[in-house]
Amino acid sequence: MDPVSKTRRNFIIKAGMAVPLLSQIPWNFHNANAMTEEILQVPENIQRDLTRLFGKQAEKIVSTNKIKLKAPEIAENGSVVPVTVEGDKRYVLSAALFVDKNPKPLTCQFILHEGSDLPVSTRIKVGQTSDVYLIAQTKEGLVGVKHNVKVTIGCGGV
Repeated sequence: MDPVSKTRRNFIIKAGMAVPLLSQIPWNFHNANAMTEEILQVPENIQRDLTRLFGKQAEKIVSTNKIKLKAPEIAENGSVVPVTVEGDKRYVLSAALFVDKNPKPLTCQFILHEGSDLPVSTRIKVGQTSDVYLIAQTKEGLVGVKHNVKVTIGCGGV
């Protein structure tokens, strides 16, 4: 076999092995990232407070699994609902907690200085069954999570 045929054969074999690998690559990288981002929809009263806190950056809040909002599913006393914010180290710069159906939705804001880290715990007031939103400012932009808290009085729900 002459050297040209051997080189040609090696090229065809290597190209044939590369085709299955190349078919796995998302060729339109911009659209591939856009499909994985799920935008978190927040109520209008919370959006106004977000705009005051974060400015133009508040127009796009992406749902994330890098931070977690731990709160009880059912709170017997809405005056003192324990809430814990957990997440990846050094990911969150600041965070704000909002309760949708409270007269003033912004319940608290954490600003994490260099050297401080999550988890952070507090107790918030939830006036009635409502969604609690955690909006965090990161280096990439605003991210958020939502958790529903049902407030009960005695044995019935409100």
